[in-house]
Formats: sequence, C-alpha cells, structure tokens
Amino acid sequence: MLSIRELSERVDIPYTTAVKYLKALQERGFVRVIREGNRSMYSDDTEEILRQFVELIRSGIPFSQALERLARGEHPLRDPVLEEIRRLRREIEDLKKENRALRDLVQMHLSMLNEIKGLPAPKKSFWEKLTSFFKRKKS
Repeated sequence: MLSIRELSERVDIPYTTAVKYLKALQERGFVRVIREGNRSMYSDDTEEILRQFVELIRSGIPFSQALERLARGEHPLRDPVLEEIRRLRREIEDLKKENRALRDLVQMHLSMLNEIKGLPAPKKSFWEKLTSFFKRKKS
C-alpha cells in the first residue's frame, strides 16, 4: 500500500498535483482508495496508472483527454531508459526499507547485549592504550 506522498515521490510530481490526479482517477474508477485513519492509501498498481496519466499530461495532452485515453486503454509510448530508471528507483526504495529494517534489528541486538550481565569489558585498542598512557604521564 502506498500513501499519496510516496506516490508523488515515485512518479516525481508535487504532492498537491498527486492529490488532484488521484482524485480524478478515483472518480473515474481507475484507482481505489483505502482509508487508514485520516490517511489515504492506494494499492501498488496505482503507481503505474498514475505514471501513465502523468506521461500523457507531460506529452501535452489536456487533462480531460488524458483521462479519456486512459479509459480507452491508450498509453504513451514506452521509453526503455525511463522504464529502467523506474525499476531502479523501486529497487532503491526497497533497499532503503531493507536497510532501515536491518539497522533496527542490529540496534535491538546491541541493546540486548548491553543488558546481559557478566560480559567482560571490551579490550582497549592500541590507540586508546597509547592515549591513556600519555594522559597518565602528563598527570
């Protein structure tokens, strides 16, 4: 499920534009919104529909005609470079999510280790030993 903010970032349009476009697409039955509290959430396939609509608009087709073309199943020409960029963006987003999850997992394990009693104190590195030696010499 994707929020309006996530959709606007993925399709590279301003948030307010995404709201306007999604409302129009929803009114015509292209997408379905699911309310989660005060948030509007959309299924993952909404991204592609919104992207097609935005491509029609960017190619110079007026708003209402772009909606009609979508209804007829007409889609803008596919640019392989843009498709690859989209795929890479999705992959980057997935990797960011995985990175956050792994970071949280490591933090949880570190906090659990700190709670365990009886572990020996970590050994000082060479530089820590050297620094403490010189501090003792100055005193």
